Amino acid sequence: MKNRDIQKLAERNGLFLSDEMSFNDMGIDFKVGFATDKDGTKWLLRIPRRTDLGEQIANEKRILQLVSKYLSVQVPDWRIANEELVAYPLLDGKPALTYDTETYEVTWNMAKDSELYIPSLAKVG
Repeated sequence: MKNRDIQKLAERNGLFLSDEMSFNDMGIDFKVGFATDKDGTKWLLRIPRRTDLGEQIANEKRILQLVSKYLSVQVPDWRIANEELVAYPLLDGKPALTYDTETYEVTWNMAKDSELYIPSLAKVG
């Protein structure tokens, strides 16, 4: 799927994206993209790699809606969630880890070896 195909897919769902996009191809079930809409809002896009993920998407959306009421951290606000596209405004901050798309080298954006790692993760609720 080329960038223009993804733009058309997003447009069919009411989201109008600029031409620039980047991707994280590490996911098994979803191709993950990062794009900016015409108003400058950054979005995360999840494009299903298979046609049988509709039930998984619906379940995950319900879980996110439930936990967003109880967690003290940002939870993705799925504005588009259907069998062909999941899209939400990008969360603030850095993810726990990133990886290089060419070498697959992982970079941790937190001190995972710190004795505070697990207690801070447990405090999320």
